[in-house]
Amino acid sequence: MLCWFFLMLFCVLKTAHAGILFQDDFEQGLDPNNWERENAGGQMWVEGADTNPQNKHITTQGINAGWQYADIVTKKDDFYDFTFNWKMRFNNEGYDRDHRAVYFRVDNSFPQVHGYYLNITVGYGNIGSAPKDYLVFQEHEVSGQYSSHSPCSDLGYDYFTLNEWYNFGMDVYNNKMKVKTWKEGDAKPDSWLLTAVDEDFSFASGRIGFGNYCRASTDVDNVTITPGPVSAALFLVGGITLAVRRRCHNRKQYA
Repeated sequence: MLCWFFLMLFCVLKTAHAGILFQDDFEQGLDPNNWERENAGGQMWVEGADTNPQNKHITTQGINAGWQYADIVTKKDDFYDFTFNWKMRFNNEGYDRDHRAVYFRVDNSFPQVHGYYLNITVGYGNIGSAPKDYLVFQEHEVSGQYSSHSPCSDLGYDYFTLNEWYNFGMDVYNNKMKVKTWKEGDAKPDSWLLTAVDEDFSFASGRIGFGNYCRASTDVDNVTITPGPVSAALFLVGGITLAVRRRCHNRKQYA
């Protein structure tokens, strides 16, 4: 019995990410049944495509002169614990072109959604200093205040190469969040680049999405949301435990 249980537990841990909650590779275009988007001062997320090789994705179009984010979020609004994977490409950097947001557990209160986000900064620098790239987990509170849940992960100068695709992986479980990134074609790293905890656990569920600041130019592709490894494992282990109990109960009846 114990051997059977641990064999099943091993299978659980191997398949904890099984199942897809949401997926979009944009090969069929920007589906309004999946996404809500904002026109922020003339800038919007639209369909885009590379010609060689052919690869459809979403991209930003227009210039947002209002020093705000042009946002796009999912129609689905009940993501809670999950693993979030996506690809992103940065086409420019520097002043007014440096910030991108990756939203999770947010609402759709345009022009400023409330919830958590990963702030990806490309080529930020004060006058006289070399521009740097960095990541930080932040929160836009319902009150309108902004707060950070992690120190800036200083990636150094030109960590992100412009016009190249980067993969991102994020795990969100309860009030904990962590992220890693690697260049397309490179091996996926084992370690997390940045981790954070929200002690107040301000947002339990919500939408996912992307924001593009001011004059930045950004492409996004291959968005996939799967159940988080912990929540999926707990669910399956619970089912296995129940099956073991029933089996033991039946054996007692016929002993």
